[in-house]
Amino acid sequence: MFYLKKIFKFLSSIKLAVPTMLLLLAASVAGTLLESKYNAEYASLKIYKTWWFLIILFFLGVNILFSTLSRLPWKRRHVGFLVTHLGMLVLLFGSVLTMIWGIDGTMQIYEKSDSNLVFLQQNVLEIDGNKTFITRYLEKRDLSDITLANNANLKMSTFLPFVDVPEKNYDRGQNLNFKIKSPFFDVVQILNTELEKEVQMGPATFRLVEKQVQSDPVKSIKKLTPAKVVKGGSQLFIKDMKGALVKSLNFEKKQSLDLGDIKLKITKIFKNAQIANNKIEEGDASRSNPALEIVATKGDQTAREIIYQNIPEFSLNPNGVFGYRLSFQMNASAPSENVGMSNSDQMQMPSNHPKVGAQVGDRIKNTVEFQILDKGHVEVTLFKNGEQLMKKVLSEKEMLVTPWMGIELTFLGVRNATDSYTPTESEPKRKMPLPASAILLKSPQGEENWITENSEMNFMANNNPVRVYYGKERMFLPFALSLVKFEKNDYPGSEMAMNYKSFVQINGQGPVHEIYMNEPLKLEGYTFYQSSYQITPNSPALTILSVNRDPGRELKYIGSIILCLGIIIYTLQKSKRFQTKFNV
Repeated sequence: MFYLKKIFKFLSSIKLAVPTMLLLLAASVAGTLLESKYNAEYASLKIYKTWWFLIILFFLGVNILFSTLSRLPWKRRHVGFLVTHLGMLVLLFGSVLTMIWGIDGTMQIYEKSDSNLVFLQQNVLEIDGNKTFITRYLEKRDLSDITLANNANLKMSTFLPFVDVPEKNYDRGQNLNFKIKSPFFDVVQILNTELEKEVQMGPATFRLVEKQVQSDPVKSIKKLTPAKVVKGGSQLFIKDMKGALVKSLNFEKKQSLDLGDIKLKITKIFKNAQIANNKIEEGDASRSNPALEIVATKGDQTAREIIYQNIPEFSLNPNGVFGYRLSFQMNASAPSENVGMSNSDQMQMPSNHPKVGAQVGDRIKNTVEFQILDKGHVEVTLFKNGEQLMKKVLSEKEMLVTPWMGIELTFLGVRNATDSYTPTESEPKRKMPLPASAILLKSPQGEENWITENSEMNFMANNNPVRVYYGKERMFLPFALSLVKFEKNDYPGSEMAMNYKSFVQINGQGPVHEIYMNEPLKLEGYTFYQSSYQITPNSPALTILSVNRDPGRELKYIGSIILCLGIIIYTLQKSKRFQTKFNV
């Protein structure tokens, strides 16, 4: 009995309360700093969802409870103390309910479509429908001891917390992987020996060459200089993927062309194209920048293309339009036309679109040329204004810094398109979503395959394909949201969003609800907040909503009110006037 009294006295004492509160304060400060440096998910994994933080909260609750019981039998002078501690207990209990049964996820809906799919925070590994929850670690782990629920006897091996995931993959040829980092971007890019030998990022062009040839700046400029007036009118040229001319169209006389089962139609002709409000439109006559907007149809498939006379390397369809490349030359007398499309239908341009109206030479000032030596080595040549500045052979994972803009270029190796994927380890980036994680899976036959977060793959086990999904747990709501319209307003003279909102219906019917900043939609216990969006060419707008269900929200509100009331009562009770009046 003596020891029980001693334990009770310690659990209710200030000796436990002070260090517990100091630890909680230190953890909260560290979590706030991490969240401001990286993001909320990183802070949550590093601080708020760790075992030691939960222990701090547990001892805080125990201390509050036992401190309250230690005042038995309660008297009138204890009212402020009791109300304050009751508020803290209710607030803490509401937080526990949220942590255990709360839902926090994201929902993506394309314009003119609906969805009831929510991606939750917890990661899962699904193998032919069998689900295993995966802890999101922040360090490399060996997961071979974890048993997976599956009939193919697949097992996990290595867990990588952060990997670089290329934006594109190609099914043939060789892929040259490299990473470029600057104050403006930090991405992994791929050049393919057959399908994409050149990509433009910011101020530089990255190009794959079969053999190193000294670039002639004069010839390069001539190659990209706007063509002379074409005799016989303005011509649209259709070439195959090897560059051979298949057909041409004089679009001063006709704006459509049948190419077998493919129909091309010129919907807009610009003499001075410019980008305004994230759309392409006709500009003034102060500069010449001819462009065409084309719609191609093949059966029930449709593709849109924007081509520039002065920027022949730009395309909305880097892999070609149904197997063809398009280019044109415009007669100086050709009229400027808008054929059958309203301003609202104008093509929305990507964020990395080249600056319309820039001088041709601006695009070839900074060039990086790669020549593959073998899978682990590449020769890199840097040019500025057509003049060679540097040439260096890089080994895999070796980095060099360009003499312009201080871009860090890291060579990540060469892989055949048929090679198994091996991810490149990465690090969290400041104020950006966490990079994807990756897991190495093994079959009983010894076959290995990496799968990255938020992706699916077919794993061959026992000569049978096994469908594997790794990523956020998926939940289906009992109702669907239909995105009727997405609206984005920019700051004047820029493409920076001033505000954006989603107009949605429930199950595609009934009144239209608006969701925007500080104006969420509440429905059947769920709250939908406007989080983000994506606007890309040839695709409808995509809205991204945060979905939240918080069973402890009311308790946290009530606990906060009780806590504030208790502090007020406690403060009054400590005043001499109160003590004198009520003989406390």
